[in-house]
Amino acid sequence: MAWLRQHEPALFARIDQWADFGSYVAWRLTGEWRVSASQITHSQCFDLHTLRPHLPTLERLALRPEWFAPIAGTGDPCGAIRPASLPGVELHPGAGVFVGGHDQIMAAYAVQSTQPTDVFDSIGTSEYLMVLTDRYQPTPTAWQLGIDIERTWRNGEYVMGCATPSGKMVQTLAELFYGGDFAPLFQDLARPCPPGALQVTLGEEEHQGLFSLQHVHAGVTPQQVLYGVLDAIADRTRHLLGHMCELGAIRLQDAVLMGSLFQRPEMVAHRQARWHMPLYVSELAEPVATGAAMIAREAWLAHGEAAV
Repeated sequence: MAWLRQHEPALFARIDQWADFGSYVAWRLTGEWRVSASQITHSQCFDLHTLRPHLPTLERLALRPEWFAPIAGTGDPCGAIRPASLPGVELHPGAGVFVGGHDQIMAAYAVQSTQPTDVFDSIGTSEYLMVLTDRYQPTPTAWQLGIDIERTWRNGEYVMGCATPSGKMVQTLAELFYGGDFAPLFQDLARPCPPGALQVTLGEEEHQGLFSLQHVHAGVTPQQVLYGVLDAIADRTRHLLGHMCELGAIRLQDAVLMGSLFQRPEMVAHRQARWHMPLYVSELAEPVATGAAMIAREAWLAHGEAAV
């Protein structure tokens, strides 16, 4: 929006509503504007603690508070689906839309329903650490470590999150050393590896490279590089997780693992060996979609047709 203000002033002057994708879809279906409490803070224009517009930010960006939709919590009704919005689709009388939230929030909601925990590690393209807490701690340390904070599905609860492009690093290793084939990569990961002398540095800025290798001597094998990079990832994420739990006053005892790469027993065994703590793998194949469906069902049962 700041770019539009500077480069497309005529278009900027026509702005009527700020919307994330979920808010826009809900509006198309119901004609009602709502925005999830766990999404609105991604606009950088709202105070996370109070969920009120942060006026100094709005003034600096020349934005108006009325551009933003009313904030709603997870499970709140948005409105009834208008039949004209879904032509050809037979709707149950009073079928409605209920507010969900950020995709990682949906996943944590689904996983926690079967495996209660306050600590999650979700890995696919990126690895996203999550710690649930009722403490609001936007400290300089959290900012320096790249820890973000957002609302969960419960009032007064927050989730601290931190991302590492672990999946991209594994893909890069597969392309560099295994011809793009993950099968031999995981075969190497399943076998014991003699220690190598190489040193791995993970990139703090992704555009400057995902990782770099130092002290790579003659005779270093792809397996040693693989172990070196995955060891560095596991050690960094464990370090971050310790800080997150400390900020959230959470005792780090165990964690639930989610995502495609943690469906591989080799990845789980490696992480277990580096973290030395109980780790439980979620059995949900699609936790985000499952969480959204669970919230919709429970909201419908709680509100009934009176909600719409």
